[in-house]
Amino acid sequence: MDDLKQRKDIQALANQVRNLAQVSIITEIDFANVKARVEFDTDFVSDWLPWTETLAGNTHTWTPPQVGDQAIVLAHSTYTQRAIWLLV
Repeated sequence: MDDLKQRKDIQALANQVRNLAQVSIITEIDFANVKARVEFDTDFVSDWLPWTETLAGNTHTWTPPQVGDQAIVLAHSTYTQRAIWLLV
């Protein structure tokens, strides 16, 4: 592997790691579909992303977020289309 390709591969991997968890702000909420849009530091607004609740199974909660709340977006790649987010 030549040096330039190796540096590009390392940079791509660093970008993926940096995008695993990002702080964002909720900009829009769709309560009916339990999704919201969030804005990142880069002024990028995501597509509609599902949010998670604090409990699951036989116990149900409903603690919806509000516009302006801070959230952490978890994405397994640089693409946020399949990401989820958690309230901070």
